[in-house]
Amino acid sequence: MSHHHHKRHQSRSRSPANKRESQQNRNNDRSKDYDRRADSNERHHHSIQSNRQYHYFHAPVLAMPIDEIVNNVEKHPPVVQALVRELLLERKTRQLTEEKISIYEHDYAYLRAQHEATINNMTLLKHDYDRCRLDLKNCSIELNELRHNNHQLRVRIDHLLNNERQHSYTNEEIFYAKRQRRN
Repeated sequence: MSHHHHKRHQSRSRSPANKRESQQNRNNDRSKDYDRRADSNERHHHSIQSNRQYHYFHAPVLAMPIDEIVNNVEKHPPVVQALVRELLLERKTRQLTEEKISIYEHDYAYLRAQHEATINNMTLLKHDYDRCRLDLKNCSIELNELRHNNHQLRVRIDHLLNNERQHSYTNEEIFYAKRQRRN
């Protein structure tokens, strides 16, 4: 992406206060190694992580490499020493932030996988649940039919028993009637 495009993008998205801040950020000392990493991170950022809302800025061209200044810090005036301390602190903070991002990305991937597994399990459970409900419905219908048949059988048995009892009474009545006639 061209530098011009980057500028235009900034002016669109930054208030004057933010512009001052970004100017300071650009003026902060950064090592060549960090610049290389920032470039690759920026490419990564634009190609994949479009949701990450931060920008990397190119370090100014320095009279001597940062690492040389850091290694011989005591030779430089106090203001430079203070800036070097600030730089080292910033590097440490950046490193911790990158580690945190890495952990969060790992956690996110893990939770996403768990989420997908849970959804799959829910789909399977829903299938089992629907099948069980259907089985239960069919069994319930069957049970009602059996109860109905059972009831009909009992009615028929009751009917038969009543008929038999009536016949036996009739036989007894005939028997007693004959005996009484004999007497």
